[in-house]
Amino acid sequence: MDHLVTVVEHVSVSRFVGVAGATLWAYDYLLTCVTEYERIWPTQWSLVKVLFLTVRYIAVPYIALSMYFVIPNLPAGYPSLTLMSSCRFYSIAVLVFRILELGSQSCLVVIRVRALYGGRLWVTWALYSAFVLTHATTITLSLSSVLETYSSLGYSLIFHVCVANITKFAKFVYFIEIPLEILLLAMQLVHYWRLSRALAPVQPSHLLKTLYTDGVIYFAGTVTLRLWAGLVVIFLDPTYWYMTVILELALSSAFVSRMVLHLNQVAFQVPKGNTLPSNGISTLQLVEPQPPVDLWMEMKFQPSRQSHDDP
Repeated sequence: MDHLVTVVEHVSVSRFVGVAGATLWAYDYLLTCVTEYERIWPTQWSLVKVLFLTVRYIAVPYIALSMYFVIPNLPAGYPSLTLMSSCRFYSIAVLVFRILELGSQSCLVVIRVRALYGGRLWVTWALYSAFVLTHATTITLSLSSVLETYSSLGYSLIFHVCVANITKFAKFVYFIEIPLEILLLAMQLVHYWRLSRALAPVQPSHLLKTLYTDGVIYFAGTVTLRLWAGLVVIFLDPTYWYMTVILELALSSAFVSRMVLHLNQVAFQVPKGNTLPSNGISTLQLVEPQPPVDLWMEMKFQPSRQSHDDP
């Protein structure tokens, strides 16, 4: 009986944390939706725009579906077969949404780091190889975990949640992305160190400082969330798993969305030529020339909108 009470308490805590995560995401969206409308939607379609919108809005069905199954709202008298099928659908849908979200987040940061290095070939190969290896491993372990738990999935009429046996591989899925995040942070820090030495005593431009600063903030936020979620699944009771489902993805989506919006705001405020206003020295004159990054990746305002906005 004591164990049953404990499980009920754990599930209740998970529900409250999930609601808090959904609320934080909605609050952040309301704060940034105007900026998104002004800065993102007028731009031409590009890879970055597609990735941003994926990160931004894949959280909506993910959170909605998770809230539907986490909060007890299914009417009594549902056939057990229907409940079991619903739980299986939920597990597959959450897996697909999470893979799309994580892949889009990582790809956005990879593009940022690649742009810092001017699209150099060795950087491109290193980044994309690490990206493919990381997400191939994530997809493989995630699919393996879902297949192993698929037959044991069911709906608990006592706790009003989907239940299943957590496999040992599922406990480590949260940590697979961390080496890639460390690589991305290290490449940004190395670039900042090299550029600072090349420009000394002049400081890097505001746009470059924004790239570096936002990269560090993104790393700290997302890695902290993934470490927290992974440690919860490994060391705490399995009934706490629902606590990590919504909060981790909702906050990481907010982090990445703000990172892209902030960089977009700063980029369109920087004078053409990336000049440094302090002494008229151009950053492009102080660093070695670099090949242009693929134009199809970049977000640019539509010609009509741009001409309308220009003074």
